[in-house]
Amino acid sequence: MTGNLQSIQYISGMLKGGKKPGDLPVREWKGEEISAQAREAARREGLLELGGVYGDERLGDPVQYEHLKVVSGGGTVEVTIFNRAICMLLGDDEHLGRIHRFLGKLPPR
Repeated sequence: MTGNLQSIQYISGMLKGGKKPGDLPVREWKGEEISAQAREAARREGLLELGGVYGDERLGDPVQYEHLKVVSGGGTVEVTIFNRAICMLLGDDEHLGRIHRFLGKLPPR
């Protein structure tokens, strides 16, 4: 199912000084812009099964915010993460680890 990824949208940043998620920059890849490494990581990590909200927005100030939207031939999956860095240090959430490994395969900013 991940071989037919159509688009990936990624929003990431710190929510401080009244900043809202809609104020953060959006990075997007469509079709052939999606690297083979990202496609393979999505398959390997079962990304399309990980929709939902992760982390804890009460753990940091400012809040680290991330939103991932993946569109494939099988549908759309959305993932929202609060304070990924802190949560990765404090816990052992397998789902968060899988998302983290996928995000590491997206091209740098």
